[in-house]
Amino acid sequence: MPEDITLKHVGYRCDGMATIKLWGGGEGRVPMSLWDTDSCEKEDIVKGVNDDGFGCEAIVSAIVHVSDLYENGYKRYKEQINFNKEELKNTKKGI
Repeated sequence: MPEDITLKHVGYRCDGMATIKLWGGGEGRVPMSLWDTDSCEKEDIVKGVNDDGFGCEAIVSAIVHVSDLYENGYKRYKEQINFNKEELKNTKKGI
């Protein structure tokens, strides 16, 4: 017999890929470090975009996968958000 389980929604978990401008020229792609946020608004999600500490001149684009996060670490895919260079001016870059 099926059972119902109720989980409390606790936020959003984000991950994805960033396209970075390398210091010596050229571009590359790196996976971003995971981050959690309380809001799934685009202006809040962009604050977590990062280069996973790789270090680069700039992050020129990013594809972010957003999942609903529930207690006990359960997550469910919600949406994909794409960011361009203009939207990523103030992103977190490694040294």
